[in-house]
Amino acid sequence: MILPDLTVYGIDTAAGLVQSGGDAALYRRFLLAFAEEDAVSRLAAALEAGNAAAAFDAAHELKGLCAQLGLFRLRAQADALCSLLGGDGDPAQEAVSLARERLAPLLRARAQALRGLRALEQGA
Repeated sequence: MILPDLTVYGIDTAAGLVQSGGDAALYRRFLLAFAEEDAVSRLAAALEAGNAAAAFDAAHELKGLCAQLGLFRLRAQADALCSLLGGDGDPAQEAVSLARERLAPLLRARAQALRGLRALEQGA
């Protein structure tokens, strides 16, 4: 199975293939399953609730998942939120407020990745 180039969507298929042991069919299944992942929803809900610890956990989980799948733009956004929420410099509420402001780029990166996953699903 040959995977299309999805770099334009923020997906590095070469890196993702390495993470899945070179098994393109397995990697494709993992990518398509990502569309059902709800770490972004958990992150947004935690930020809305003002829960810095839960927001950090969700951002960290998302960062790791994205690293495994080669979702480099979304991973970078999740990493930025992890740094903000896990830092020692800001009080938790201030970090949550800043993270809320920075959620939009993460959501845009996720939307872009999901467009790539739809293209993959449609056989692009």
